[in-house]
Amino acid sequence: MKPVTAESAVNLAWNWIELFFRDTKPEELVVFLKIHDQETLYDKLADFVAPHLAKHLDRFMNTPERKLLAQFSSQRVMQFLTQGFCRSYDDKYVSVGSGNSYKLAIMLRQKLKPYWDALEKQQQETIKAQQAKILNQRAQQYTSPDKAKETRPDLSAGEKVQVLRNSLAARNNLGAFDAQGKLHHQVVDYNNRTCHAAYQFFQANPDFRVADLNVILEQCLTLPKERSHTEEGTDPLWHARKANDISFLIQHLDIIVKFLECVDEVAPFQTVPADQLFKKSKSAANTETE
Repeated sequence: MKPVTAESAVNLAWNWIELFFRDTKPEELVVFLKIHDQETLYDKLADFVAPHLAKHLDRFMNTPERKLLAQFSSQRVMQFLTQGFCRSYDDKYVSVGSGNSYKLAIMLRQKLKPYWDALEKQQQETIKAQQAKILNQRAQQYTSPDKAKETRPDLSAGEKVQVLRNSLAARNNLGAFDAQGKLHHQVVDYNNRTCHAAYQFFQANPDFRVADLNVILEQCLTLPKERSHTEEGTDPLWHARKANDISFLIQHLDIIVKFLECVDEVAPFQTVPADQLFKKSKSAANTETE
């Protein structure tokens, strides 16, 4: 057979493969990725591909040359498919005519990408539902004893600090799931310095409630994690993403509320200079021993 005939047969084989992918569903192809024995894979693929090839063979039966072309193209179809499937699950797989197997593996991945994406989305939704159920159950166990006081603006600054401490402790006891699905309990960071800042803030903003701070905090904690190379000034939500540090949250509350666009969801407030926020006060210190 002349080289040009061989080239025509390969081109015809690719045409048939493209039509095969067009007419098959992703879930029909996925089953072949589970077969790692090449001979078994070939046999299973041959049975599945045969009806698809049969639709094209009739018009090649009129001359011996066209019959030979169809026969050679059918062989190349099975060769490329088998090698392509092998390569799709084994990156180290190398075959004769590896360029064709690589091309087929790329086509297969493109064909299956919507299927894998939908499957991953479904799995993520299932995981999130399971995690939400666990957190809802834990929420009943780890509710702050001062939950009812969080919405009260009439509390003193010292009382609000204590309510805030209990709210933050309850949040850490409740926990949160990380990206790997592990439940961890270091959801927010706070210390005595945080309490000092909170006292100064509540003293300067008597109408601001602990519930208002929690509304902002909740929105911050649900933000996607920042990229490792993100720097201040390049990401408008840079401050909000770091607000699990409650001292940082209180210090930059105006910037965070602005870029979260939640100014209408909380009571009006005025910023307090950092040097005043973190100036230890006797009243704030007293709340630590209450």
